[in-house]
Amino acid sequence: MWINLFVSLPPGTPNRPPYQETGFMMGPFFGGMMSFGGAVMAHFMLGLLIALVSFIIMILAFLLGDLKVMMMGVISFLFIVVAGISGLSFMMSGFTNNFYSFLMSVGFILAFSSYSALLYFLKT
Repeated sequence: MWINLFVSLPPGTPNRPPYQETGFMMGPFFGGMMSFGGAVMAHFMLGLLIALVSFIIMILAFLLGDLKVMMMGVISFLFIVVAGISGLSFMMSGFTNNFYSFLMSVGFILAFSSYSALLYFLKT
């Protein structure tokens, strides 16, 4: 939400995203994030942390052996992966393809809902 409301992203064209216009030689991902400031980099790092924790939760769900918990662990992890790939795609589009931003938010909301179901199945 912070990124959408308070961070102004420089305009880019779909064929030449803003990170290519800044001259960074760090590659498309980190160059783009570094050129837009700390908020975008923090958002990316938080996404990586969420993906790592999601993977660990999925492994722990498999160790429990309950089919419902395993299914919710996998589904939740897949939604996090969808959100992450959509976020990277949004950045690679030069922040011009709002569908990727929407897909990122939907993936996160569905993952959050899936984790709620996982907690419910753990309780029962």
